[in-house]
Amino acid sequence: MPQNIVKDYSQILAEEKMPPGKKKAMATAIELFAKQGVDGTSTAQIATQAGISQATIFKYFKTKEELLLAILNPVIPRVKDEFFSNLLAHKKLEDAVHFLVQDRWAFIKSNSPLLKILIQQFLTNEGFKAELLKNFQGLEDLTVVREIKAANPNFRKDLPLSSLIRRMVGPLLTYFYQTQILGLAGQDEVGDLADIEEEILRNVTK
Repeated sequence: MPQNIVKDYSQILAEEKMPPGKKKAMATAIELFAKQGVDGTSTAQIATQAGISQATIFKYFKTKEELLLAILNPVIPRVKDEFFSNLLAHKKLEDAVHFLVQDRWAFIKSNSPLLKILIQQFLTNEGFKAELLKNFQGLEDLTVVREIKAANPNFRKDLPLSSLIRRMVGPLLTYFYQTQILGLAGQDEVGDLADIEEEILRNVTK
């Protein structure tokens, strides 16, 4: 079953060491942000639903964007580590790409409301973008990336990390934008995902 960040967030927070008021603000904010968006959610709403004062929220977070980043900080490493740990089982490039597309698409659909917010903030807020990208530094040194490169002679080893990510993730994000944001759902999701796998393989092989 794919991870659902909003549903699992209370458990994630339970393992974090922080004041109870801060935890309540973050747990409530992620639910409201996912339902209403960042702009559509006020700190007053968060405070009321969390059973805390607005002063408590502002004690820990100056802005809603800062609150959103704080929410993501314990989440992204878990999501990233679990994905790459599972990807290690797939040394053959075709198998790795199949896992990437199928696993991440299930994750994307399960977390669609929250991911829409992240994309919006990423595209419009430079500060948020810079902070979010810090979570993905050092990916080139990951064992799974090195092993896939070594095991597949046709893999484009000359590609820098930025180009590799764009070529592998770009088609999936484009499909997400078409189907989940523009509402242009295709008639054959299985076929669409198979096409995306073929496109990614063309993008990263000689």
